Order: sequence, then C-alpha cells, then structure tokens
Amino acid sequence: MGSRPETVSNPVSCPVGMANMNSMKITTLFLDYDNTLVQSESLAFEASADPSNEILAARHVVLSFTGRCLQRELVGQNFQDMIRAIESKFNVSCNISDKKLEHYASMEDDRVISLMQKLEPCEGANSLSPLYTGTRPRILPI
Repeated sequence: MGSRPETVSNPVSCPVGMANMNSMKITTLFLDYDNTLVQSESLAFEASADPSNEILAARHVVLSFTGRCLQRELVGQNFQDMIRAIESKFNVSCNISDKKLEHYASMEDDRVISLMQKLEPCEGANSLSPLYTGTRPRILPI
C-alpha cells in the first residue's frame, strides 16, 4: 500500500509484461550454471578445478583435473558432491571433513564470482538490462 518499490528476488521467473517495471527495484539476479542466460557452466568448472586439485594434492591423491574434464565427468553436481563423486568414481579417499569441504566450497564460490566478468550471453538469450534502472543488481551464481 504506499509507493515503496517492490523488491523482486527472482526476476527471471517474473514475466516482464505482468508487472509495472517502473515500480520494481531489482536488487539481485540469480544465475544457474546451466548456460540458460550466459555461458557460465564452463567458467564454473574452471573455478572448481584448482580447489579440487588442491584437495587431492594435499591428501597425496595422484589425480588432477581441468575444468573441462570436471565438466565432462561430473556435470550437474555442486562442489562438495563433485569431491565425493571423485572419491567414489576413482576409488580414492580424500579424507576430508564436511566442515573443511565447506571451506573449500566457499573458496570455489569466490573463484566463480571472480570469473563473472568473462561471462558471454547464450545465443538467443534476451538482455536483462530492461529489468533494472540505475544501480546494477548483484549477480549471484547458484
């Protein structure tokens, strides 16, 4: 009831024609790593390779992965699940606690975010710029 702008948490699922764009204030865009809007999946796996290899090397596991290899072998999994899948698929033990794995996952998230400037739009994806005016919203990879 007032003229306060509405905050939209998930603008991608909000049909643009259904809302008065002048009254919305978009603060955050969530991007999934499945190459829907931007070519993000390869960058996400690129960011996952270093911490994955760091975990393996620190535990004397003689395996090493590139981002492309991780993407080919372990697509569709978050970082923690990828490490557990590596253990299972290659019959190795990383002997890492869930807490320590969460620490590495946080490092991996930071690396993914640092690669955001390399993002390229997917062919046929509509520009999101009409969704906001003024301040650019945060972009959060999920």
